[in-house]
Formats: sequence, structure tokens, C-alpha cells
Amino acid sequence: MYIYLVSRWGNDIFLEELNPDLECTKDSNLLVRAKTWQRAVKIANGYFAKYLENHECFAEFLKNGEELCDNVFQLATDTLNETEEVIHGPFISHGAVRGVGVYKNWGYDVGDKVWRKKSA
Repeated sequence: MYIYLVSRWGNDIFLEELNPDLECTKDSNLLVRAKTWQRAVKIANGYFAKYLENHECFAEFLKNGEELCDNVFQLATDTLNETEEVIHGPFISHGAVRGVGVYKNWGYDVGDKVWRKKSA
């Protein structure tokens, strides 16, 4: 199992709930334990969808099954637990990791609607 930082650019859905005083340039993030980065994205998409389902402006987005995540970093290995789940979050912060070249990283290309490996 691996630990992933999965981010959605912006904090539109969590800003008021978590801290209305945060700057709006930060992103919505989850730490997810999963076997693969693709599973981490699926778990995070499900989590984000629960928050978006009550927002009318996202109804068409959800209906079309569009991606709710924009970026994934593989941060660590977890050999003690086999449960795939969100282990921390949501939290608002910049969805980037210092030392980017050290971590495997995938980003979603909205135009082409595909995930692309970005580094490591």
C-alpha cells in the first residue's frame, strides 16, 4: 500500500466549512491509502463527490462523471495496513510538494481528459 496526496485545485467546496478566513488560492487535499495511484484517485473522487452533490453548480459535472481530482503525489509506503481509504482530510493547503522530483506525480489534463505522469 502507498500513501498519496490527492488534490483538487481550489477550495471552493471546503472553504466555508473548514475555515472561511483562508485565502482562496489554496487547494482541497486528501491523504489517501491505496494500492495504486489510480485507486487513490477513485477513492478521492468518491469523497469529493459527497461534498459536491449538494451544490447545484456541480450537478452537470457529477452527472457526466468528470474527474474531481487534479493532481496526485505518491508520498510513502504503508506496510502495516491493507485498508484503502481517506486517512486524513480534507485539508486546505497548496496542492504541491517541495522536492517535486523526488516523488512520483500524476496530473489530470482537463483538455485531453487523461492522466499524465509528471515526474520521478
